[in-house]
Amino acid sequence: MHNEEMGDYRIENHVVAFTENRVIAWVPRRPGQRPAGDRFTWKLTPIDDVHTEVTQTYDWAAVTHPAEVPRLPVVSAEELDASLTRLAAAVA
Repeated sequence: MHNEEMGDYRIENHVVAFTENRVIAWVPRRPGQRPAGDRFTWKLTPIDDVHTEVTQTYDWAAVTHPAEVPRLPVVSAEELDASLTRLAAAVA
């Protein structure tokens, strides 16, 4: 990962919910550290035999560390949209 504030850094994503072809949720964390409390979820809803609607949720309600709260949301709406665009390109 990379951002202006922290430069280059590593993140591990830990899957916390999974139902095949329906949902995957993960929490990011720095290697060796506890998760901050934010959670990403992709909900998959089949539209027909070829198409699937993907709804992405970014939930930071569980973030409680005083140094982290003022920085929320860490991921912007534009970055979330870009994530879905990359997903669409990967499966096209």
